[in-house]
Amino acid sequence: MNQITTENSTFKENPNTSNTKVTFKIRCPDCITLYEVDASKVNSVIPEFECPKCQCLFGFDYPPINPNSVLTFKIPAADFEFKKNCPKCQHFQSDKNQICESCGVVIENYLLLQNETYPKVSIELIKLWQKIIQDFDNRENHEQFIRKSIARDATDYALFKYKELSKTINDAKLCDYWIGNINETIKDKEDKDKIIIQRAKVSEFSFVTGMFNKLNHPNIQRLLFALPLLAGSFLILLGMFNTAHRNGIGGGIALLILTFGFTAFRRRD
Repeated sequence: MNQITTENSTFKENPNTSNTKVTFKIRCPDCITLYEVDASKVNSVIPEFECPKCQCLFGFDYPPINPNSVLTFKIPAADFEFKKNCPKCQHFQSDKNQICESCGVVIENYLLLQNETYPKVSIELIKLWQKIIQDFDNRENHEQFIRKSIARDATDYALFKYKELSKTINDAKLCDYWIGNINETIKDKEDKDKIIIQRAKVSEFSFVTGMFNKLNHPNIQRLLFALPLLAGSFLILLGMFNTAHRNGIGGGIALLILTFGFTAFRRRD
């Protein structure tokens, strides 16, 4: 007697079942194979099964009227709903679910991350690499994968995958070609970055030089002389006519002395 599998049925743990194990026997309506079912794992009024022997899809009404003589019936393939466990939380649900109805994980993405040997890589790059594996001769797949890897600063991942693949395929030269392509692209990018940095430095130097040149313009020079001269004169006059600002006289005199001193000793071309 076989213990029927529960992978393609609506079996779950039933909290209302007592600790005593209750089983009943069912037969496949096609090949008449006899199976034993654990009642504690059934939680549907019409449990669905796939016969492991003949792949017949069938079910029965639960709970059965007579556990020793359970009437089974075939289920059309269009009406049969395959079940699966969530790879993360093991929640039993429809095989059509792309997102686990219990923990909310995207099942396909979770499996891709679980099977990935390289740490901390994006789902997008993993899927692009899967496209390469499925159609290795498609040049566009390789170029898209390499382009995205560079854009996401993940060239180490791209090099790792090609080197890993080169150990398993017969013609390693195919992988070597794309490894060389990645290295050349990295070098080109580094050269472009250097040019951009150099241009930025030149632009910054030109800006500073331009500012100094503007400061050396005669009109600017006269303005730089006039402003502190006026400020010093104002402080002196304010201190002379307002006793509360008498200390401003000394500050004004110092400012005039510094202004005339810098003007007298500044460099002249």
